[in-house]
Amino acid sequence: MTLDDEIEEVRTQEQAGTAAAKREAAEKRRQITIFTQKAKRIKKAKDGRAYGELLRAAKIHEDSPEWKDAWKYFYGKP
Repeated sequence: MTLDDEIEEVRTQEQAGTAAAKREAAEKRRQITIFTQKAKRIKKAKDGRAYGELLRAAKIHEDSPEWKDAWKYFYGKP
């Protein structure tokens, strides 16, 4: 794909209104990847305090199903 083709593709996406949605989806995937990497490092270090802070920073509320599932993961329970 040449530079002109790429520019034309972006222009077409912007006109169709899909460019912003694609950027948002890519950003969300990037944030999830970063969160996952941090969670794995913290789990490996067995640092429960840092793990709780990570969950709070991700706006996962205590006593929510997501919170409970995250701690099951941390403690290695199925």
